[in-house]
Formats: sequence, structure tokens, C-alpha cells
Amino acid sequence: MDQQVRRIDARFGLKLTEEEIQRIAREAEAQEKIVQALYEVDLGETRPVIGLSKRPRVVRTKRGRK
Repeated sequence: MDQQVRRIDARFGLKLTEEEIQRIAREAEAQEKIVQALYEVDLGETRPVIGLSKRPRVVRTKRGRK
């Protein structure tokens, strides 16, 4: 991960210090682990929280006394 951060630093001329490069690389590795865990979740048998209806929605008017 350090090398990737160094390439980005060189490409965009960010002039990061060695400490900044190390910190960014550590944070990126931690985030990569979290994202990888999300990709491993199997959602094949789950249903959406809300259903989608293909029918147009009917707007009801409020009935009042006349």
C-alpha cells in the first residue's frame, strides 16, 4: 500500500512526508479490510426493505363536510 500512496504522491505532486505516507497507507489498509468484509456478505436470499410497485400511485383527496 505504501508504494501506491507514493505513486499518487509523485503523480499529483502532493509532497507528502514519510510519516504522512505511512499513516495514509495504514488507514487505507484498514478501510480495505472493511470493504472486503462487505463484499463477502451474501445477499442472495434477502428481500428489499421496501417493495416497488409498477402501478401509478393514486393521490387520494381528503373528504370534508360541505
